[in-house]
Amino acid sequence: GPGSGIGIINGMATVDYVTSRVYFTSHENPAGSNSTLWCLQLGPPGPVFTKVWDRPLGDIVGSPVVSNGRVYVGSTNAGGTVYSINAATGAAVDDRTFVHGDGPVKGFVWPDRSSGDLYFATNGLVWGITDTGAASMPDKFGGGISLGAGVKPSAVLFWPGSHYLYIGGTNGSLHQIDVLGGPLEAVTLGDGQAVAGAPSLDGGFDLIHLGTEAGIFYAVDVPLTPGATCVEAVSCNSLNIGQACYGGLPAECSTKTCLSPGVCGP
Repeated sequence: GPGSGIGIINGMATVDYVTSRVYFTSHENPAGSNSTLWCLQLGPPGPVFTKVWDRPLGDIVGSPVVSNGRVYVGSTNAGGTVYSINAATGAAVDDRTFVHGDGPVKGFVWPDRSSGDLYFATNGLVWGITDTGAASMPDKFGGGISLGAGVKPSAVLFWPGSHYLYIGGTNGSLHQIDVLGGPLEAVTLGDGQAVAGAPSLDGGFDLIHLGTEAGIFYAVDVPLTPGATCVEAVSCNSLNIGQACYGGLPAECSTKTCLSPGVCGP
């Protein structure tokens, strides 16, 4: 390894094959190093690994992602921070940040490689931000999106080439977020009593695969049909703004969304 004293390593390493570099994360080690993001050069020549740079970013429980010359990672700093770091140098002067304050990132930050948009889940919310090159990355959704009262999200999956995010929920459902602002959709898995895990994509057949704590594996056709999940106007609340709703007939769910508590859009 690059040296002694590295803290607990929970996440998977990321390899950049173009530069022959490996990036990984760790916790701080009170008896050793306080660095938590690491960049290693793969040999030959020389040793198998040579440390290029490291950064003290606070405990990191997920994995780093490399895209467009940047390393994206979620840290526990300031209650929850996403960093965009120069992959070549690791120099702090080049950092770009987004402080969300909702705990560690679940799994990893998912980049839309056709744009500067990034998606991730935290303790109770799903987020979208944009790396514009400015020091602070702007909030794409105007705040994190809740999947429902008390519902905790899994790690997110962005369907490349689409405008949909997919997330498993502790309410036993697969959730779909339209990043262009369409209504939230969801489908209940089984009886909805088992926590749903992180989704994966079978792009060849337009299927989302995911399992639940009941030990059942599901394949779900995507995108989810508009109006798959909707509520009556009286059920609109501060946590489901943007969810499909109806003021009269359930068929209206395909075009109407909760605007505010008790109000379904025209």
